[in-house]
Amino acid sequence: MSWIIKRLDTADPQVLARAQVSLSFASINTTTNALTFIILDLAARPEYTQPLRDEIEEVIKQDNVEDENGVLRFKHFMKEITTLRMVMDLITLSTGHRLPKGTRFAFAARAVQMSPQSQAFSPEYNPPENKPPHEFDGLHFYCLRKMAGRENKHLFVTVSPESLTWGYGNHACPGRFFADSELKVILIELLRKWDFRVADPAKTNSESLRKVRELFVVVPESAEVEMRRRKM
Repeated sequence: MSWIIKRLDTADPQVLARAQVSLSFASINTTTNALTFIILDLAARPEYTQPLRDEIEEVIKQDNVEDENGVLRFKHFMKEITTLRMVMDLITLSTGHRLPKGTRFAFAARAVQMSPQSQAFSPEYNPPENKPPHEFDGLHFYCLRKMAGRENKHLFVTVSPESLTWGYGNHACPGRFFADSELKVILIELLRKWDFRVADPAKTNSESLRKVRELFVVVPESAEVEMRRRKM
């Protein structure tokens, strides 16, 4: 909210209230969706659960605190899981297509991010053991950041022409750093205290746990997860 207030030229309470409501709609729904997708993929891929739990406990043991910044595998599993704009003036694309002022459009973010032509998934950029983009690999970005010179790249909050989860440029989500910490804190708590699995064993791939609705990827109504408190 402070980020918006600094950029407004008014202190009108009604304007500020509308901005707060808009922020709530933008942040609560998107964060909830991201959290749900991560839980679904963890439930469908139990082989990742114990390594992530081990990393969490190791960080807590070292620092005697639940430091969400130390869980590297965890953060990159989140990145593996994971916009609508309006034309403000006439745009002519390189293909000759024209977008009149007021036209609403969206980027095929998922297609861009999973393309083998993108740097993050190109064969030349990846070690041989990394899987191709159409195969789920919860530690793909973790392995990339372990390589020399890439320690500060491929973060969960990274924005680039090949990583459009948070938008790009001036339109990049300013709240992504808070959302990053929020998701990790919730998921650390869930992983430490709960076991979960998909209710239908046949639905264990990303496509069956997602549904495309118009311009958005949403959680299908049929997706179910069974949860059980762990014995600590």
